[in-house]
Amino acid sequence: MKTRANEMITLKGTAASPGVAIGHASIFYDEEQYSIPKYKINATEIKKEITRFNTSLVKTKLELRNLRKKLYSMVRDSKLDFFKMHLMVLDDPFLKDNVLLEITENNKNAEWALYEIMEKYIKSLNLIKDEYLSERSADLYDLAKRIMNNLLKKRRSSLKVIHPDSIIIANDLTPADTADIDKSRVIGFATNLGGKTSHTAIVARALAIPAVVGLENITAQIKDNDQIIVDGNNGVVVINPNETTLKEYKTAQSIFIRYSEDLKKLTLLDAVTLDNKKFILAGNIEIREEIDSVISHGGHGIGLFRTEFLYLNRPALPTENELFTTFREAVEKTNPYPVVFRTLDVGGDKIGGSIKMSSEQNPFLGYRAIRFCLENPDIFNAQLRAILRASHYGNACLMIPMISSVDEIKKVKEILESQKKHLKSKGEKFKEEIKLGSMIEIPSAAVTIDIIAKEVDFVSIGTNDLVQYTLAVDRNNNKISYLYEPFHPAVIRLIKQVVEVCHRHKIKVHVCGELASDPMAALVFSGMGIDELSMSAIAIPEIKKLIRSVHYSEVNLMAGVLKMETALEIKNAIHQFIVEKTPEYVYKKVV
Repeated sequence: MKTRANEMITLKGTAASPGVAIGHASIFYDEEQYSIPKYKINATEIKKEITRFNTSLVKTKLELRNLRKKLYSMVRDSKLDFFKMHLMVLDDPFLKDNVLLEITENNKNAEWALYEIMEKYIKSLNLIKDEYLSERSADLYDLAKRIMNNLLKKRRSSLKVIHPDSIIIANDLTPADTADIDKSRVIGFATNLGGKTSHTAIVARALAIPAVVGLENITAQIKDNDQIIVDGNNGVVVINPNETTLKEYKTAQSIFIRYSEDLKKLTLLDAVTLDNKKFILAGNIEIREEIDSVISHGGHGIGLFRTEFLYLNRPALPTENELFTTFREAVEKTNPYPVVFRTLDVGGDKIGGSIKMSSEQNPFLGYRAIRFCLENPDIFNAQLRAILRASHYGNACLMIPMISSVDEIKKVKEILESQKKHLKSKGEKFKEEIKLGSMIEIPSAAVTIDIIAKEVDFVSIGTNDLVQYTLAVDRNNNKISYLYEPFHPAVIRLIKQVVEVCHRHKIKVHVCGELASDPMAALVFSGMGIDELSMSAIAIPEIKKLIRSVHYSEVNLMAGVLKMETALEIKNAIHQFIVEKTPEYVYKKVV
């Protein structure tokens, strides 16, 4: 249902890219909805269908290379190389061979054969309850549509023609859509779908364009040229704002612009308080190409390298040498700062055909991460050897996810020693004393941290899972998502306990979950004495500015929030303190 004239509507979504945009709506309609032709072909038509399919692949590859070049010309950032995965899938014989098999053996037309195979790819990712992986399934869907368009000889819609000061309103935006935008005319994005790792979010952050995603039905509530405000700081969109609201947001816009300019000056500076207490800020990455972004934003190392993304969308497991090459490049690029490699964290049904697992009713509590690795020694051992070999070329560290008891850590240490012996027997070089860490994301690990701390060199708190397991809340369940509260007193107290016990055992504590990117949480963590915060690259300057604006003696007092009874009390107290120290932070609201 469209908005009525002059009716102000406020919508809440996910804050995807910071800033405030005030402009007019430009609705992007995805008109590529069509039925897939499905029919049987006879033997004399097989050669023709194969030719049609091969021709569509060649044309699709050419289109992707041109779009890749165009997007890179807009912003030279390797993490925006969305089309790299598309091209890898096109070059993967698994895709081509299986489509051709459907054509030749099952006598299906090319469109039907493509649809069947791509559906298998996409469903395998959708079965895994992970935001990043679900976004990658959207990549495959976009690629399938692009090949299908070329088979059907259909043209894609485009964002090239658009009026100035436009805020793009869409159901979702693909990499191709974003590559087509005119940055001089587009000032914001708002979409029904998407999360913080969606292409819309990633491109918007890289281009410094405010964006709110996950609005569910904004396309049904707005019409072209409606005045609109996109508050990418708080995840709010206002349609047809009244004069008071418009004035408030213009002020917030000016404040944020000044604030952003200040952040750019901090890249080469350390995260050190006014009374010289230093903290380490590192980056979370999925692929080695993202290291440049971490470095350019002032990060000191990689606090979380998610290695599972090396196993995605491929028919066979990566070899030890493939893994080693990637890991070596990462540590060499980051040296002398560390790279913390988290070992394989998989779960769900399967990953791109290379790792097959039975479906589970509750994969969050099931066969995943270290539980999977201990049952699959060939996969686990190859990864351990690759990380060990990479350690010879830089500062590599090893981190184990989903630890629930010390028994798992002891077992990992036994396996690690056996792999060291194996490498020695082959004359391979590696660092004998590579640091071993445990993720703390299950309450049982946090409660028994005094036992686990004796077996590891460091721990890293994964706040995403720790919050949901502590509060028994599935963060992906919309019906109860309001209960997912990182500032719940139980969560804060549990983290504080982990820090105190680990420091008594003289081991360092890192935080690598999304909460590390939140200035309010970062302040509390700093007050607790957390040694390192690892986050998305874009968040590093803001956290650095906050740390450089306070005295540690003051921040230490923030641990007093442990005495508060509700999350709202805690957040209000922290927010007030931050605004006193960095008045520009007023742009961020407490929710």
